[in-house]
Amino acid sequence: MPRTPEQNKKIKDKRREKIMAVALRLFAVEGYDAITVDDITTQAKCSHGLFYHYFDSKDDIFSSILKESTIIGTAMPPFDEAIKVGGVKGLKMLTDYLEFAANAKDDAVMYYAEIYVTMHMQQTLDKHADFAKNSIEPMHYLKTLIAQGQQEGKVINGDPQHIALAFYDFIIGSIIARVTMGKKNFVVVPADVILEMLLKGPIE
Repeated sequence: MPRTPEQNKKIKDKRREKIMAVALRLFAVEGYDAITVDDITTQAKCSHGLFYHYFDSKDDIFSSILKESTIIGTAMPPFDEAIKVGGVKGLKMLTDYLEFAANAKDDAVMYYAEIYVTMHMQQTLDKHADFAKNSIEPMHYLKTLIAQGQQEGKVINGDPQHIALAFYDFIIGSIIARVTMGKKNFVVVPADVILEMLLKGPIE
């Protein structure tokens, strides 16, 4: 019995999703610059013809991944929301996110996060310059949140820029470690422990 149009669509959607899932992992683990279409088709065990049936190029599939990441809100660090809350409460939102992402059953959450925080390090992402630029904005957000926390009398003394840089390095390091080590081998640091490293005293 021939397949219905709906069944054909489901099959096509699954094939596309599989290719995107493989590309997402490769872009996160290896970086956009290092990956080729051949790498994606090899890992996805599909032909180049099938790849190009769904995507025009490596850049096209990367664009599709970025679009999907904006749909899956929990996949991205909540920097915008944190800056709206401000101060220590905003910093807590970020440390809570780190714990949530590290514990996520779906590795895709961490893959999206790593792509977001490391995009500005890639050299061949001209078409995504605006998005890559946004991946640097967290440093500005962190500096603002830390300065606000100092004004609240709760965050440790020091240059907000230096503290923000150290904290951002910790965020990137945690994400990279979780992606490369996998959930099974990664030790999740509780959100409160991370936050208390920035505070003068215990969390209220």
